[in-house]
Amino acid sequence: MRCIHCGSTDTVKSGKRILTTVSLDRKVKRKVQRYLCNECKRTFSKRKERRKKFSIGFKAELARKHLEERMSYRVISKRIKEKTGKQIWHNEICLMVNEVAKKSKGSLEIKNEYSPKWVGYLVVDDKYINIKGKKYVSLIASDISGYIVHEELLENGNQDSYDNFFRYIKDRLEYPFASVTTDLDEMLAKSVRLVVGIGVKHQKCIWHGIEVIKRIIGYREIANKYRHLEKELKTRQEELEDRKQSYERHVENIGVLKRELEMVSKKYHELEKLIEEIRRILYCKNSESTKKLLKNFKMRRRNKHLKVIEFLERHIEGLTMYQKDPKIPRTSNIAENINKQIVRRLKTIEAFQHFESANNYLNLLCNYLRFKPYTDCRKGRKYRNKKSPIELCGVKLLNRDWLMNSLNLS
Repeated sequence: MRCIHCGSTDTVKSGKRILTTVSLDRKVKRKVQRYLCNECKRTFSKRKERRKKFSIGFKAELARKHLEERMSYRVISKRIKEKTGKQIWHNEICLMVNEVAKKSKGSLEIKNEYSPKWVGYLVVDDKYINIKGKKYVSLIASDISGYIVHEELLENGNQDSYDNFFRYIKDRLEYPFASVTTDLDEMLAKSVRLVVGIGVKHQKCIWHGIEVIKRIIGYREIANKYRHLEKELKTRQEELEDRKQSYERHVENIGVLKRELEMVSKKYHELEKLIEEIRRILYCKNSESTKKLLKNFKMRRRNKHLKVIEFLERHIEGLTMYQKDPKIPRTSNIAENINKQIVRRLKTIEAFQHFESANNYLNLLCNYLRFKPYTDCRKGRKYRNKKSPIELCGVKLLNRDWLMNSLNLS
């Protein structure tokens, strides 16, 4: 055996070393032959993963535990200590998961390997991710089937970065655009217009539109005040029945609360009617009905809600684009739900320390969501249950192990 230190072949066997492989289920011991070099008098052993305590299989097992069961690194460390008696600190587990995430395939590799058949109705949403106290923009583009077409963590959240995101989907992934649904972000709208093209229908999320209108009319403040007064009045009436305090004082307080609640209630129900009227305008089946209802709305509300009218006039075409094609998603809920799942899992990490590790982790997490079967779809979406988003795109998986499908171990 040639010495790994000096290259000499004057070596002899020098006993065996017992190595303990740590697993979440058991401990396995194996023997490794050691050698002594007569030239440099140093010992060595020949093994593939030299100077590594844990195999890539064990690290992948930890990554699986972390993502599938939403276990934090500290909880995984505790479970390993309970089962094996070996202490592996949470920061070391974090490094192992990062190493696995670094081997995760990108969206282009997944596309080239599996060739998913996309429907063409894209939904895009952005989210902020905390990296060392600084917020970075994460963009998620999902097909209407729920498959994540592309994800990207932007180092600079400027217009060029947004343009490059859509350019990658269009040129590299060759996505067959039929429509794009986004929120009311002007940068996203500009990128769709410049990169994707004005020929592709751009639907603006109706839910986000209604939320903006609620902010304009101060709906949240009135609604919160109404619920607070309603709860307070109920509490005071219960105390009066129990006679915990003086009868006269409670009667006076209840009278004041009732008058205040009556005033707030009137304003609250007026705003409720306004929101319901706007919903009817935005959810019409055809553009003629929308124009008619909007015209009536403007005539009746122009003196009191001018800002709402200006907002509707500016965005009405984008908010009702689905009327030209009923398959177009009216909201960005598909991408929003994906972001919610991502945020839920990021809570076990709190914050990343490096941009690269955040990007790799996001990539691994999106691969998990691509290969994870649906379990709780209801009504008209029940057919999706037991099928993953990539299977809904016409891909037949020989192996349904999401982690093995996600990693590039070559």
